[in-house]
Amino acid sequence: MDRAPQTDMERRLMEQLREDKFAKKAPAQPERRGCYYTTIPASVKHRNISADELTLLNLDRTSLLETVLAKSYQGQEDLLLGELQFSFIAFMMGQSLEAFMQWKALVSLLLSCSEAPLHTRTQMFVK
Repeated sequence: MDRAPQTDMERRLMEQLREDKFAKKAPAQPERRGCYYTTIPASVKHRNISADELTLLNLDRTSLLETVLAKSYQGQEDLLLGELQFSFIAFMMGQSLEAFMQWKALVSLLLSCSEAPLHTRTQMFVK
């Protein structure tokens, strides 16, 4: 575009743009667009416990569910269920791989709990 014949006004405009007088300053860090999801750990890791207990914690992930609910959702089950629903809709309507991965992580967490549906979080699993 610089090589095309230009009028005097076009040349001055190009000079001003090159001098950066009217250009917006780019932010130092680009803004992240999209949704922010809760981090769901893939496995339970604790120190100073036996191998049997560690295996039990990873097979029945009720303790991980309780930890995620306490840290990320302040104990409110409906917020976790809302994120589950939102991530599913964002995946289906927005075709977002990130939303699918979050939905899959939440479903995996919920389905790998064996104590919570029967004893501690029965109402959440009914909802």
